[in-house]
Amino acid sequence: AKIRRFGYSHRIPFANFIQRYSILVYPITMDLPVTRETCENILHKLKMQNWTTGKSKIFLKYYHAE
Repeated sequence: AKIRRFGYSHRIPFANFIQRYSILVYPITMDLPVTRETCENILHKLKMQNWTTGKSKIFLKYYHAE
């Protein structure tokens, strides 16, 4: 609940995030490990701001989903 109060309304498990967004920065055939580091690399390469990570999820602000 605390993370939601800070405005991070979208919570996506690492595996789902990588599956959904990795094709924007990596070749589709590339087999990526399901780790926090992989997710952070994707976010950095997309130059996204205002996100944070948890133990198993990426937390995004509402405007990232649009």
